[in-house]
Amino acid sequence: MKRLNQLALLCIALFFSQLAVGQSYDLQQLLKSGGLTVIDRKVTPLSDGGKKAVSFSDKSDAGGYALIKGLEFSEGTIEVDIKGKDVQGKNFVGVAFHAVPEDGKETAADIVYFRPFNFKSGEQIRRSHSVQYVSPPRWDWSELREKYTGKYENEIPSPPDPNGWFHARIEVKGKEITVYVDDAKEPCLKVTKLNDRTTGGVGIWVGYATNGDFANLTVTKSK
Repeated sequence: MKRLNQLALLCIALFFSQLAVGQSYDLQQLLKSGGLTVIDRKVTPLSDGGKKAVSFSDKSDAGGYALIKGLEFSEGTIEVDIKGKDVQGKNFVGVAFHAVPEDGKETAADIVYFRPFNFKSGEQIRRSHSVQYVSPPRWDWSELREKYTGKYENEIPSPPDPNGWFHARIEVKGKEITVYVDDAKEPCLKVTKLNDRTTGGVGIWVGYATNGDFANLTVTKSK
C-alpha cells in the first residue's frame, strides 16, 4: 500500500510538472508554414543579432495581430523578445491574448503593449506611459487614461534601450494580469482584466504606424 501511495504521488507530481513546462514557438517557422493568423498587417521573417524573428509592416490607421493558429490560452505565462523604435508617437509593440477574431469586426482581445519612445524620456509624464493594458474594442488607451488615470499604464523602473531588444513576461491568473520586463523581480504593471473572457487566441501585436520585431515566444499554460 505504501508503495502504491508513493507511485500515485509521483504520477501526480509528474502531471503537474508537465503543466508548468512552456511551449516555445519559432515565429519564423510558423510564418513560413502558415501557422500564424495575420490580421491587418504584413509579417516577414527577420534575422537580427542571432535572433530568428518576424517583423510587422507599418499601417497608418489600425493595429495588427499575428495569432498562433490552434492555440487556446486561458491562464499562465506569455514571454517574448520585442524590439521597437524610439519614434515619438509611432511605435506600439506588445502581446495579445484571449483574442477572439470575428470576420468583418474588430478583434476582441486583451493586449499588453509598450511605448519604447517613452522608456527613457526626460519627462516623467511620458515615462509613466511606457507600458499599457487595453481591451479592445470596448476599452482603448484614450478612454482608460481619461477615466482611470494611471491605473492601466505605468513607468518601467529600469527601462531598456528603446531601440534594442527587451524581454517581456506577462502572467495571467484569473482576471489578474502582471507584467515584467527583462530580469526585473518587481512588476512594472499589475491590473485586472476589463472583460469576462476566460480563454482565446494568443500572439503578438503592434499598434498603428508601427513596424515592430518579435522573437522567442514561449507560452506556459497553468490552466
